[in-house]
Amino acid sequence: MGARKSSTKGQVGRPKTVDSQNLLAQIYVWIQKRKNESTKRITHEEVEKEFGLSPVRARSILSDLAQLTLMLKPDPEGITLVNDTCSYYWSQMSVNSELKEAVAAKTAALLPRYTTVACSPGTTVARVIRRIMETSNYVSIITNSMGAMDLIFQYPSTLEFTGGTYNAATHSCLGDRARSSFKEAHCSRAVVGVSGVDKDGNLFVKHREEVQVLEQIVASATDEIFVVATIDKLAQGDMWRFGSIEKFLKQGPGRPVRLVTNPLEQFPQSIAERKPLAERVFAALREHIEVAAGESKEQPEGEP
Repeated sequence: MGARKSSTKGQVGRPKTVDSQNLLAQIYVWIQKRKNESTKRITHEEVEKEFGLSPVRARSILSDLAQLTLMLKPDPEGITLVNDTCSYYWSQMSVNSELKEAVAAKTAALLPRYTTVACSPGTTVARVIRRIMETSNYVSIITNSMGAMDLIFQYPSTLEFTGGTYNAATHSCLGDRARSSFKEAHCSRAVVGVSGVDKDGNLFVKHREEVQVLEQIVASATDEIFVVATIDKLAQGDMWRFGSIEKFLKQGPGRPVRLVTNPLEQFPQSIAERKPLAERVFAALREHIEVAAGESKEQPEGEP
């Protein structure tokens, strides 16, 4: 899947549909809706009827979905829905949730109507995608995030899914297929989540497998880059550096890079000893920062 290539430089093409990947995504979103209604099991016959599929196609797609995520377990008649709370992604889903929601709301508000956006994995970015769906601003999205699809089942979606190799730690699809989908997408904007930012604008993530896909997400955006990070991320680095604000600015002259984060006064009290570092990073990168509003409350302590 991907986007139509533009014959005019700077003109943005809307991602086109590839039936197999988008059908997979649609069925996954439908399953999440059923799960929210306390359904514990989905049969092949239910999928056949809901999507007008042949028995063979329904079995094949449910088998593919079971390989994509630990939250679906295959059985002879269909799949059983389970809760995967052991991966890194799910361990972070509720950490600093109010800060993440504020960053997500701000980011969605900064996006213009009728734009196209390439979105990375991550618990904050998944919330951004949900906020975009809530605003109904006709924004088209391409993403490799399974986490986003967990959150958007109640909204009409213009989301395109990249496919790829499932990675449980990031609850997303990575690898060559995801990278090539973003390369074809030619979006006007990108939203990328990071787990660390330093005073020189270097951007970090925890998982090496993400790096090449994130680099391609940034490269696919023609007009604007949004880096989303809660304020505690400005007080830390992480395992893998995948780029920097300066590098992104050089790669796309005239393409602004916006770091969307929370006000310094909302820095979690549970790690208050690290706030001076966040203050230095905030001051150094101030010209790129978009501050997300939100109530100032002490956030729960958790692994960053």
